Amino acid sequence: MPAKLDLSGHRFGRLVVTTEAARTGASSKWSCVCDCGGVVDVITPSLRNGNTSSCGCIKREMLAARNADAAPHKVKKNPLYKTWSSMKARCLNPADVEYSNYGGRGIRFCDRWSDFLNFIEDMGERPAGTTLDRRDVDGDYCKDNCRWATPLEQARNKRTNRVMTHLGESLCISEWAERTGINKTTLLDRVNAGWSPQEALMVTPGAKRA
Repeated sequence: MPAKLDLSGHRFGRLVVTTEAARTGASSKWSCVCDCGGVVDVITPSLRNGNTSSCGCIKREMLAARNADAAPHKVKKNPLYKTWSSMKARCLNPADVEYSNYGGRGIRFCDRWSDFLNFIEDMGERPAGTTLDRRDVDGDYCKDNCRWATPLEQARNKRTNRVMTHLGESLCISEWAERTGINKTTLLDRVNAGWSPQEALMVTPGAKRA
């Protein structure tokens, strides 16, 4: 009569058999300790033919590696990735067409935004019809100084948009144009010609300055 099979102490891949656990049909089942610390019961054929060589940690590691390889591609497909990468280029790349207006003026982005995922977390999804805008046009890119803004909101926030004060209220030329119905170019021409805020805003188009 052949001796009873005893796999105790034998190694199969990452598994070391500790004791016989139970019997499943015609096959014995063995308790095994994995190199990672996991414990698993495996039938004899699976150990001996190599079908099972870990507690499952090898499959988990392979899956994690595949996900890691795919992550950069998934990130680049995110619609906000182009916004983030363009922001970095404006601040860091002297060859970028917008560098002189950003990095060339000392505009930078915060350390936290060096990581794209942090940028997404801070800014959230971009509402339709908006782009990234800094509230303080002389400040850096960071959560507290950035917003999603419409083209009109951004136009009002440009360095080149003049501010005019009338009756204690300060608005940019674009806003005064909306308020009064006078063309923005007309208002700019009047201001550049030395007209006072009252004259620029109160004289109707076509009328002569008093």
